[in-house]
Amino acid sequence: MQNYRNILIESQIFPPIRTLSSFFSYPDVCIEACENYQKRSYRNRYRIGTTQGAMELSIPLLKGKNQQQNIRDVKIAYDINWPAQHIKAIQSSYGKSAYFVYFKEPIFELIVKKEIYLFDFNWKALQLINNLIPLNLKLQTSNSFQEITDATCLDLRNKIQLKTDTPYPAYYQVFSGNTGFISNLSILDLLLHQGPEAIYYLQQIGKLTVT
Repeated sequence: MQNYRNILIESQIFPPIRTLSSFFSYPDVCIEACENYQKRSYRNRYRIGTTQGAMELSIPLLKGKNQQQNIRDVKIAYDINWPAQHIKAIQSSYGKSAYFVYFKEPIFELIVKKEIYLFDFNWKALQLINNLIPLNLKLQTSNSFQEITDATCLDLRNKIQLKTDTPYPAYYQVFSGNTGFISNLSILDLLLHQGPEAIYYLQQIGKLTVT
């Protein structure tokens, strides 16, 4: 296995388990802050589990040429009350999970805070997860865009695609009686079901996925 010193990855909101398991193996994490925004990605979307299967939640953005904007300049739209919609969906899906009562408050506080910029929201979401699990990540942001990274950096930018089918070992999910186990959902799913034990699952998955 390549002995990387750090990971470089795009900004993601409540990242999927695949992302966080990679961070566990290489805790020096650099978030790409100098790229242009790309649509249909984990930058503004995350997946939770429901009794009907996986549900994709997205943060709406102000209309404009986001695809050509630096990720730091992309603004969140609030013309619809998406924070209330996300909270309702999370409450419905995880209200009966073992650790919902312990972690709901900081998660909901972040969602209703009305951050202006998507990058800032994602950065604070990652810091929150880092504290709640905790992963003890060393987080930083990039100062310039590098097309090619050196051999010491594991470049995961755009490598973890939305809705990629990744079969991981099962853990208990409150909706699994209807859907069966749903793999690689948002880290929120693992956190609310497994609580402090989430770190051991990420460690297990990290050994399976990082090359």
